[in-house]
Amino acid sequence: MSDLAWEIAYLEKNQNPTDSSGRVLSLISAQSSNLKDKDIQALANALKKNSVFKGGIRLDENHLTDLGIIYLIRALQVSESSIDYLNLSFNNLKDRSGVYIGELLTQGYKLKELHLRGCCIENLGVQRIFETLSISLLQILDIGIVHNPGMHIIGKYLPRAKELKELILQQGDPWDNMAIRAFISGMKDNISILNLQIINCENEEFIDEVQGITDRNRGFFEQGEVERQQAQSLDPKVFAEEIQGYIENSIQNLPVRVYLSNSLGTLLNDGVFQLMKFRFNEQNPSKNTAVNNIKWLIRFILDKAKNS
Repeated sequence: MSDLAWEIAYLEKNQNPTDSSGRVLSLISAQSSNLKDKDIQALANALKKNSVFKGGIRLDENHLTDLGIIYLIRALQVSESSIDYLNLSFNNLKDRSGVYIGELLTQGYKLKELHLRGCCIENLGVQRIFETLSISLLQILDIGIVHNPGMHIIGKYLPRAKELKELILQQGDPWDNMAIRAFISGMKDNISILNLQIINCENEEFIDEVQGITDRNRGFFEQGEVERQQAQSLDPKVFAEEIQGYIENSIQNLPVRVYLSNSLGTLLNDGVFQLMKFRFNEQNPSKNTAVNNIKWLIRFILDKAKNS
């Protein structure tokens, strides 16, 4: 009986697996369990009957081959369960595993995290996965061992990645300069990757250059977050929700209606007075518009509310 027997028994009954205390599991884990393809076939058959499990599957450090991955992928294509995390690291996987995983992602499967560390899915497998990055929801990808041709493939598809936030790859044969330049070129045209880990590579100049690109991407991401928050703060609905939240948190025993009648008028009066002083000192009539003045007042009231 494999280490998956407990989980399989629940999945076959269309139930969520639980631990010995009855707590629902969000991760089916059989790491280093001496699993073989026939064990994955049993798991796959159970998943086909299940429509309630939502979570991850961890099968790293076993004896799986492409055949076991085909069983699993074929099950996920028809199962109504939802797997967002899949760890297949350190198994005997080749290109067919990459092809079938790529096929699954092409069909819109909502996998967000994929780990293939220590696996060499060869150039075709790398290509099949990376060519889905323009449409897939993958956010974390450990692609495993990559050789020179694979670096060219990755460099080609990196600019199309939309959701990918973290990329991990492991050097196989030493990468030559052309492979490195192809990868760097792709990274320069990518703005989604915020974290990059390169394993078994001692080329410090290369690592420093690509880390500089991820630093740039993080800067873009943080700037976008600030702009998004600023845009939200000027949204009338968000503004109203922030004001109400402030009121209810600060004065829990006072009805909102009473507080509004007693205090919000004072905030508005103070804001109008400060706005008049600001416009007088600014002496720029072109900015003295209704829209700009409303934005200024909203910002003033929010700042006063947060600092009170």
